[in-house]
Amino acid sequence: MLENRLRIIHDNSCNDLTGSRSYLNKLAKRMGYDAGLKNPGAALICDYEEITGRIRDCYDRILGERAG
Repeated sequence: MLENRLRIIHDNSCNDLTGSRSYLNKLAKRMGYDAGLKNPGAALICDYEEITGRIRDCYDRILGERAG
């Protein structure tokens, strides 16, 4: 869903989550985060990091520890 929202905003393939606080807050609202939150963009980034971390852990368990 996040990647689809980024495609809509940028009208091309994009997976970059850097940007101003205002940009991230708008993106988070489009993703369904509560507009009443003081900083919905921070909540989005926090959730993103948690979810991608869990995916990375599964990947490591199945395919072995990350190199490096």
